[in-house]
Amino acid sequence: MKHLRLTFSALFAMAVSMQTLAQRENILINQDWNFRFSHQVDKNSSHRVDLPHTWNAQDALSGKPDYKRGIGNYDKKLFIRSEWKGKRLFLRFEGANCVSNVFINGKQIGEHRGCYGAFIFEITDKVNYGKDNTVLVRVNNGEQLDVMPLVGDFNFYGGIYRDVHLLVTEDICISPLDYASPGVYLFQQHVGEKQAAVLARINLSNGTEHPRQATLRLQVKEGDKVVYQADKKVTVAHHTSVQPEEMTKWNSRWDFVIIRQMPNGVSFLMENICLCMGCVVIRSGQRWEMHFVRCIMKKILG
Repeated sequence: MKHLRLTFSALFAMAVSMQTLAQRENILINQDWNFRFSHQVDKNSSHRVDLPHTWNAQDALSGKPDYKRGIGNYDKKLFIRSEWKGKRLFLRFEGANCVSNVFINGKQIGEHRGCYGAFIFEITDKVNYGKDNTVLVRVNNGEQLDVMPLVGDFNFYGGIYRDVHLLVTEDICISPLDYASPGVYLFQQHVGEKQAAVLARINLSNGTEHPRQATLRLQVKEGDKVVYQADKKVTVAHHTSVQPEEMTKWNSRWDFVIIRQMPNGVSFLMENICLCMGCVVIRSGQRWEMHFVRCIMKKILG
C-alpha cells in the first residue's frame, strides 16, 4: 500500500492487433548524442553525452551569476526501421530548457518555448525509412522575455535535462499531440460516501487522407473481472491531431478503507479509496490500440 498514489492517472503502452499482441513502441533514445556549443564550429569540437544532460553541471554550482547561458547543439543518428512505414512516429521530449528547435535531416520540424513542460513533434513524413536519420536539437537557455519564469532564486540549467522518446503508433491512435499528454483523461463527476462517478475523455488522431470509422471501448475491471464496459462508434476526421471523444461515465462502489499511520506513530487518518482498473481500446478495421487506465479516487472522512 505504500506505493499507492491517491490521485488518478492514465497509463499507456500497449497496442493489440487481431492476430498478435504487440507493444505500442515507446523507445528511449537517451544514448549516444553528440554535444557542442553553437560557437564551437571546428570539426571535432563535439563530444559524446547521454541524456539527461546539462552544460551547467559545474559552473552553475559556483555561486556566480555568470554561468553559461546560450545555445547548445545535440545531434544523433536515429535508425528508422523499414517495417515502421505505414505507422506513425513521434519524438517526445520530457523537458529541455528553455527554447528548443528540432530538426530532422537538416529540416526544422518545430520549436518549443518553455522550460519545464513536455513537448512532442510528429516525424512520420520527415524521415527516411530503412536508413539512419539525423536528429538535431538546438537548445537555448539564454534570457527570453516571452518565456516564464524570467527570474528566480534558482539556476536556469541549459540542456535536454529529461528523457527523450521515440513513439511508434498505428495510423489511427489515441493522440499524444495534446501538449504531449497521454491522451486519456479521467474526470471525477461525483464522489460520495458509497459511490463515485467518472467521465473518460479520449483524444483520437487520424493521420490518413480519409475519415476513418472506429470503435472506442472502455472497460473497468476488478482484478480479471470486467465490471463495466461501454462501446462508442466514432468517425475520426482525416489529418486530425486531436479529436476529443467522451465516454459514458461509470460508477464504482467504495471497496476498501485504508488506515494509515502518520509519521509521528500516534495519529491515524482514515480514508475511503475507490480503485478502478480498466482500459480504453480504439479499433479501426483489423487494427487495435489499447491504453490501460488506473483510476484512484479519494474521499477523506471526518
